[in-house]
Amino acid sequence: MAPRKSPQEFFGKGKARGSEQCNERINDSAVFKKVTPKVLKEYDRMIGLWNQYVLATGCEFSLLQLLIHWQCTYAENHAQDQDQPSPYKVKSLKDFVKEIAFGIDGAEGDPNPGQGTVLLYWKQFMAGWRRKHEAIPPNITLTVTNFINSELPEILKQESKIRLVKSKRLRRFGTKNHFVHIGHQLWGNDWVGYEKPATRVYDWADYMAIVCSSARIGEYIESSCRPGSGRSLYYKDVTFGVFRNEHDNAEFAIQLVRDVKGTTDTPDKRPEHALYEGLVPMPLVCNAMLPMLAILFAAKAFRDYDTFDALFKIQPSEGEMVHLQWKDSILDQTFFKSMSARRDAGRIETAIALSKRLRALGFRAGYARPPTIYDFRAEGLYWIDKLYSQAQRMKHAGHIDPATHNKHYQPNNSGTDGQRSYFGQEVRSIVNDLFRGLTVARNPQLPQSLPAEQQEVLRTSPELITINDELATLSGRRDPASTSRRRKLYQEKRKLADNQLRQWQEGQPYGPARDDKAPPCYHRSIFSRVRFLMPERDRLATSLFKTETLRSPTGLRALRDMIALCEADAEVKFRPGLELEKCRCTDSASRRKLPQSAPASGAKQPAYDWKHVYSCFNKIRGDFTELCFLCNKWVFDKSEWSDHCRSHLACPDELPVQCDPLFYGGVLATAGYCLFCMADKPLEPELRLRQFLDRGP
Repeated sequence: MAPRKSPQEFFGKGKARGSEQCNERINDSAVFKKVTPKVLKEYDRMIGLWNQYVLATGCEFSLLQLLIHWQCTYAENHAQDQDQPSPYKVKSLKDFVKEIAFGIDGAEGDPNPGQGTVLLYWKQFMAGWRRKHEAIPPNITLTVTNFINSELPEILKQESKIRLVKSKRLRRFGTKNHFVHIGHQLWGNDWVGYEKPATRVYDWADYMAIVCSSARIGEYIESSCRPGSGRSLYYKDVTFGVFRNEHDNAEFAIQLVRDVKGTTDTPDKRPEHALYEGLVPMPLVCNAMLPMLAILFAAKAFRDYDTFDALFKIQPSEGEMVHLQWKDSILDQTFFKSMSARRDAGRIETAIALSKRLRALGFRAGYARPPTIYDFRAEGLYWIDKLYSQAQRMKHAGHIDPATHNKHYQPNNSGTDGQRSYFGQEVRSIVNDLFRGLTVARNPQLPQSLPAEQQEVLRTSPELITINDELATLSGRRDPASTSRRRKLYQEKRKLADNQLRQWQEGQPYGPARDDKAPPCYHRSIFSRVRFLMPERDRLATSLFKTETLRSPTGLRALRDMIALCEADAEVKFRPGLELEKCRCTDSASRRKLPQSAPASGAKQPAYDWKHVYSCFNKIRGDFTELCFLCNKWVFDKSEWSDHCRSHLACPDELPVQCDPLFYGGVLATAGYCLFCMADKPLEPELRLRQFLDRGP
């Protein structure tokens, strides 16, 4: 062991290493905890609220004079004018937090503010003030905190129409059934088209990773708490391998690293989670490896395997895993890329964007209050706690305090069967599991639009009338201020309509799923009317809900379809009957509208123009030409067209129930028909089945 240095030698060595050159930031200024820009923004917001509060109290001093006044020491400040608001006076702070409580909107339309929210605002104000001025003394902060916890609720209860909500919302649990319902909506019946088809695959892969690892939404993608930080899951954080499983079969597995809360300075402590193919057949929609592999194949991520077949032929030795390496060029690329818009394609996905899409998906799946990522996290941790040790649960959850689970995640229904335990019978779990699932209510027939009566109520509401009147006054103005104001008014208008729809949805009766023979509502019938336009989605809507393995023919077909979605520029490439080769025009301006004329340099392809192909083919054929939008067949003779229409009318069960022209992805999926004409039997067949290609003026 080396001998200890003397004090002179110790500091002498430091000076020799240049310690005296590092004095620039050695000063008397306070050092605060490093926080994210979003937190600083919240601090500044609270300081802004305080400044506005001071001005609203009718203070006789200017804000600048007050700022100089607040720069004094606490003793000097306290000794000065007692009538002026000050952050060092208990009365001023009590009145300030009281005004804060009245200004807070409760959750989900509840006008009552939460006590926890008032406390959060108070803490943000104290922290923000401490960074710019002398800290508020501890005895004052404690007094105001106690005021919020004890006196303020009583004051609001006795002297106002609102109350301070002390209790938090009950914990909800996203069970397996809810997960399947969300998956069925996304893949089996979703009528909303994304700008990039890959969005559906990336969202499902991220969703699967979050659910299977009980993660928070911002632990694989960029959290809303650290915008612009660039922190997310990168390829260098992902390990992919092939191993020989318990059934002596090759199986893929992937390990992800979660950027959990509180590990900014300790990245070596971040939890790692493995996802895999699985041993036995299961519904393919629940196979976590399926969307992951689709992303990897589409990104051409593997360094040593270029083909689909080569990867599936890998046979690892027993007890070992073959580690598949990434290409060097993608190591620093984010794994879950933003594919929701063309302008953002390839960038880091954000928690805000994903949560908005998942919330909208939840509404479409029949949830008036859609399950959140935290609901699925709570359900996952319930099972982890049940099946593993406390240490394993804490690492899995990313918790530091062992009491966090019991305080915030453990259901009030503990999952025990007291009835059968008491009578000495084998205990059951299904009852408690189903009751836990009821915390997230689902209405299979949840309407997706307001009925005419409710639309009229909205149209005649004072709020909407005021907005429409102001929009009328701004009509024709092109100055920046008017444009900005118009944009804001339209946002308020949409918000009013959304709130009206959500309130009406929550009041709808709940019941069991509708009989398959009953006709679905308008929105739920859209996908069945347009799925023929999208062969990949059409097949996935069936294959993903079959119980198969990933390596089965059905599983491999589903994988290829997901890869095709990741690589496609649009969900609808062309309409059957209006294929690109039917365009024979030589007009270069028209040809530029067609995808095959796009340059081969990787530039984005123009949108498919179905109307151009339709008119072009009609010009080429001349005389009589008609496309049947029911069966996608061209007819070139009037009498043949009459017979063709008669054959459709002879099968009323095959006629469309919805008679409006339906467009999907900018392409006409089904033509419009006149319901009265179809029912008028004396009319000629071609008149009864007249096709309308647009909605008219």
